[in-house]
Amino acid sequence: MITIATSTNPMTLQQTEAGQIPNDWCVRPLKNILALCMDYRGRTPKKLGMEWGGGEILALSANNVQMGTIDRTKEAYFGSVPLYERWMSRGDCEVGDVLITTEAPLGNVTQIPDSSRYILSQRVVLLRPCSFIAKDYLAYYMAGERFQSSLSRCASGTTAKGIQRTQLELLQVAYPPTLAEQEAIAEALSDADAWIESLEALVAKKRAVKQAVMQQLLTGRTRLPGFEGEWETKRLSQLGATYGGLTGKTKGHFGDGNARYIPFMNIMENVIIDPEDLGLVDVEANESQNQVASGDLFFNGSSETPEEVGMCSFLEEELSNTYVNSFCFGFRLHPSIEEDGRFLAYYLRSSAGRELMRSLAQGATRYNLSKKSLVALELRLPQPLEQRAIVTVLSDMDAEVSVITTKLAKSRQIKQGMMQELLTGKTRLV
Repeated sequence: MITIATSTNPMTLQQTEAGQIPNDWCVRPLKNILALCMDYRGRTPKKLGMEWGGGEILALSANNVQMGTIDRTKEAYFGSVPLYERWMSRGDCEVGDVLITTEAPLGNVTQIPDSSRYILSQRVVLLRPCSFIAKDYLAYYMAGERFQSSLSRCASGTTAKGIQRTQLELLQVAYPPTLAEQEAIAEALSDADAWIESLEALVAKKRAVKQAVMQQLLTGRTRLPGFEGEWETKRLSQLGATYGGLTGKTKGHFGDGNARYIPFMNIMENVIIDPEDLGLVDVEANESQNQVASGDLFFNGSSETPEEVGMCSFLEEELSNTYVNSFCFGFRLHPSIEEDGRFLAYYLRSSAGRELMRSLAQGATRYNLSKKSLVALELRLPQPLEQRAIVTVLSDMDAEVSVITTKLAKSRQIKQGMMQELLTGKTRLV
């Protein structure tokens, strides 16, 4: 929980190039508040008569400088000490120095996190403010809506928007008159970030635990109390039959109409179809199309990678006049079958299920899943009663994750509101 103490004193405001701010705030072009600006645009190891490699000094580029962080999982170059000494001719990076990407993508802002050496590579500019500007405040201000909007307006380019250093330095920065107030603003936003990061870590932990539980329960390695006996192998064709998605539709049929359809991403992202995430489509009464029904399973039939082919989702609710999109297909259990469709959806999204789906993916640049191959799959299944018990455990875990992700989304919204208030002076900290 984040609380902010604010001043109740009435404020007089001034209209500036950076927008409306309190009368005692200052506004200057970025270049007038900088002690140092490092931009090694166009510099390469080859131009220095050297090569990448031979060391462990990370090169910061627009690929790994993300909003609020340096993503070390991204592909990156590393350099040697001799390369670093030749390249970083204007000195070392310092903790808290502000980084901004100038192109592809434009406007990601973060800070140097530690005292390690870094090489400033392509499309990244380092900014070190003067002593009257707090580094953390500048980083948050540049990540805020006003600065980002100005950055976007001044950018140029067609396929990839970018900005030259000379234009960047002309953008206006508004700031409180004292370091104490700047630091108080930065501290409040940092607390919000820390809370968000803790929720993100909790979500990741819960999801990892769920994956481990799925791996155990959905394969029979671990049995729930009260269940025993061998699992039975069944072919999917014994359990139900496939049906196709919408046919004969063009772009103009979607976005309006009297019918609804389940979008591709609803299936990709959810083990249970989200009934609130439906699109509109024009379907005439005399058309021969397949309507969805409660209890159906859905699969995406095509993807750019074999790892994402055949993601499975289950429809719990009854949806009238609703269809599945053209790039997916449905699977309907036979009326006499007692198997739990939710169990099948969970299984086919588990590690074991994804391995099966990857083995069925066909293609080179784009991968497809044939209905014929899918229904030929053989699955080891427990009795329906045990299936339902396993589904209950996994559903409860999903519900717990959902509560945390809702809190996370709300926290992100709160932080955005805080930035709007604090970085414009609408709310003053005591």
